[in-house]
Amino acid sequence: DQLIVDIDNAATAEVYGIDTTASLQVSDQLSFRTAFVWLPKREYGDYIVSEDGKDLSGYELPRAPEWSALAAIAYLQPLAHYGELSARLEYSYRSGFFFTLDNLATEAQEAYGLLNLYLSYEPERGNWYAFASGRNLTDEDYFHQVFIQSAPGYPDTYEVGVGVRF
Repeated sequence: DQLIVDIDNAATAEVYGIDTTASLQVSDQLSFRTAFVWLPKREYGDYIVSEDGKDLSGYELPRAPEWSALAAIAYLQPLAHYGELSARLEYSYRSGFFFTLDNLATEAQEAYGLLNLYLSYEPERGNWYAFASGRNLTDEDYFHQVFIQSAPGYPDTYEVGVGVRF
C-alpha cells in the first residue's frame, strides 16, 4: 500500500453572505456578545476534477455551513481585596455541512449546537489563577473532520485546574 496525494484546484468559487458581531457592556460586571454568519451562496463556480473529469460546478464548498451563530453572557464579580471571579456561558450553533468536495451525504455533518460554561478566579496579587469549565454540556454528537481518519468532537467534558502566568 502507498499513500497518494493529489492536489486539485477549483477555477472559481462564489461565497457571499453576512458576518456580524455585536457586544454590549451593560455594566463593569455584565456583558453580552453575539456573532452571526449567514452564507446563502458558498459553492464552486467552475470546477472540473483533473483526475477523473467529474464536474463539481455548483457543489457546496466543504466545511461551510449556511448558518453559524454564537451568544454569550459574561459576568465579573470583584471580591474586595481578594481578586475577582468570572463566569461565561455561551451557546454556539452550526447548520449542516459537507466534509467532502463531492457533497456525499454519508460524509456530512448535521446541524448541532454546543453549550459551554467557563468559571475562573484570579487573586488581587499573584500570578496564579484557578478555573473550571464544562464544554458540550448537552453532549452533542458532532465531528471536526471526516476523511481518512475521522475526528469526533468533544463529548461533554469538564476541567478543573490551577495555572501560573510567567
